Amino acid sequence: MGGTSEANQIAKYLATIGAAAIYSYAGRTLSPREIPLPVHVGGFGGAAGLTCFLEDNNITHLVDATHPFAKQISENAAIACKNLVTVLIRFERKSWDEQEGDDWILSANIDAAVQWLGSQKFKQVFLATGMQSLNKFAALSETSLVARVVEQPPADSFGLANAAFEIARGPFIVDDEIALFEKHRIDLIVSKNSGGKGAYAKINAARTLGIPILMIERPVINAPVDFQYVSDLLNHLECLGV
Repeated sequence: MGGTSEANQIAKYLATIGAAAIYSYAGRTLSPREIPLPVHVGGFGGAAGLTCFLEDNNITHLVDATHPFAKQISENAAIACKNLVTVLIRFERKSWDEQEGDDWILSANIDAAVQWLGSQKFKQVFLATGMQSLNKFAALSETSLVARVVEQPPADSFGLANAAFEIARGPFIVDDEIALFEKHRIDLIVSKNSGGKGAYAKINAARTLGIPILMIERPVINAPVDFQYVSDLLNHLECLGV
């Protein structure tokens, strides 16, 4: 199960060695990256539906490389594998750590972030939280927002009448992020602690410009993490002879 850059790397490896594998992603993005494997798009119908899918397709190993904030699907995967004899291998990329020069305000979740922002006086807020949660920021009618999305926003613009949109897909580089933040005169960045290299440029840029970051912490997922680095996971798959 994927949808992340690391999942794409895993898929390419499995395709290279000729493994009998199926790649699954939620299908929320209209223009996903090309995957060199048979693809399942969309949900499964909860843990029970995923259990049936694994059984019907004779899946012996399930690699969960979904986004660190995809709590429900990761927990469904753990339940489904426990229902069967399928081996669960869970990858979750390492989270970012606050460094010297960073100015982070920690928030437990998106709702708490919106509530906190409503009590503040920031003028230009950059949203780097992903498309699925943007509608929650519609309550901030008196704050100017800049939201980064990977594709053209829908006609209702997620209900964000006060937002400008930057359409771009990572990985990003620091100089471009600095230029973007200066262009929009950003005085706060809202980000999930997604980890990884592809989106870290905004953290470096914020540090350089002295912009605070409202950092949304990861949800607690009831499933153990086996690997935090793709290279270790690929070595494990090679040892398994997958």
